[in-house]
Amino acid sequence: MKLDAIGDGTTSKKRRRKRHKGLTLGIAGCVALAIGGGGAWAATSYLGTDGVDPQSLLPESTAAFATLNLDVSKEQQRQMLELVAKFPSAATGSDAPQEAVTQFLDMLEEHNGDIADGKFSDWVGPSASVAMWEHKGEPYGLATVSVLDEDAADEGLAALKQDGGADQVGYDIEDGHATIAFGEKGAQAAAKSAAAEAEKSPLSASSRYSKAKSFLGKDQVLTAWADLDQSYDILEKKLPDDADTSGLPVDLLKALKNHMHGQIALGAKARDYGIEAVSSTFGAKDVIEGKTGLMDKLSQMPKSDIAGALALPDDLKGTILEELAKSGVTGIGAGLDNAVMDKIFDLVSGAKGALSLSGVTGSSTPSGKAIIETTSADKAQTLKALADLVGQGTLETKVDGKTLTGNTVGSSDNGKITDNEYYSDAMGGATKKLDGAAFFDVQKLLQTAPANVKQALAAVKAAGVKIGTKNGEYVGNYRLIIA
Repeated sequence: MKLDAIGDGTTSKKRRRKRHKGLTLGIAGCVALAIGGGGAWAATSYLGTDGVDPQSLLPESTAAFATLNLDVSKEQQRQMLELVAKFPSAATGSDAPQEAVTQFLDMLEEHNGDIADGKFSDWVGPSASVAMWEHKGEPYGLATVSVLDEDAADEGLAALKQDGGADQVGYDIEDGHATIAFGEKGAQAAAKSAAAEAEKSPLSASSRYSKAKSFLGKDQVLTAWADLDQSYDILEKKLPDDADTSGLPVDLLKALKNHMHGQIALGAKARDYGIEAVSSTFGAKDVIEGKTGLMDKLSQMPKSDIAGALALPDDLKGTILEELAKSGVTGIGAGLDNAVMDKIFDLVSGAKGALSLSGVTGSSTPSGKAIIETTSADKAQTLKALADLVGQGTLETKVDGKTLTGNTVGSSDNGKITDNEYYSDAMGGATKKLDGAAFFDVQKLLQTAPANVKQALAAVKAAGVKIGTKNGEYVGNYRLIIA
């Protein structure tokens, strides 16, 4: 059965309110939120799959996408059930999957007009994708949604189309799935074209996606992928073209476009310890090769709220790290001119180091320790002098050969970071050659958070991030420990 957008039916006064064109992408976000949230609740009681790969519903020419698929496998549904059960506030009071979805979406509809207009609680299923796509030179946001009731979906999406603009929102419903397009114009034709291309040439079967598909394997609940150069081109069309345009999005996009190429993919799934995500680039250029021994340095740091380790390239000049620092995107080097920053880059090029911090969320000054292994004794002495100048008596520093050690005055080591019961799980899965790694004691970081936030996140204990290189590509491992 196939339904095309009608978009000309009568609507309630609630649905006649006008929206700015820019909100069409916001509606796409609401679709993703609705499906993601509803599907998460459904995972607590739904243990069956329909076997549909969400990437098979996207056109081969897709530039980037993110997919949530709670139909992925019975094993993942079981593990997600166990994870959700660790959050008492997640209970829906229902064992029937569609009732669980409906209860959650009803709650969202009470607080968001876009979701209410789409009547998502009447028809959404447990999987969805959001994507970036170009059609006839025009950029579009796409959403694909699994549909449980095609008539209800048609009614809800027609209302969404009426509110979002007949030329800016379009949709196509076929075989239990809806394809929704959002753009400045021609969205209805774009939706039909995207669905037709996906049926004939889906992204899931294309050669351009094959390496990422092989890397990710099966059972990924969350999948994200991007053809970076194609995505940059589309994003540039959406950014303001004023001569004085500046700021984070523009500067970040410029830095990435200059240094990051090829493709990138990420997949996440439930594990017995929480959630694990993995990532890799494909065809990357200007790769900053990771270094061995970084995890050993991190493991020697004292017990703390946050601990991290970093290995810098032998020459920072001309790298993405230099461009991000000088552009102001990272906040590093704020107030320093480029000449001073060049001298600092020379001092730390090739260095490996580790840092630990405690009390970062409190009102008092954080305490911590840093160990930096430079490439020469002279560089270590120069960095010590710089640290003493900047610290103004708050830091204690010493140099041993090429290594600089510093800590806040009065701080003392209270065991090692490895003594944290969640450290080994959070920091597992790292590649041998690392560019950076970090461990977060989430509960310590939440000590000053509002009571409702602490209660909601009581089951989230720690997080670990590890990024490095393997076979000339960037690879990452990210873990969230839930207990």
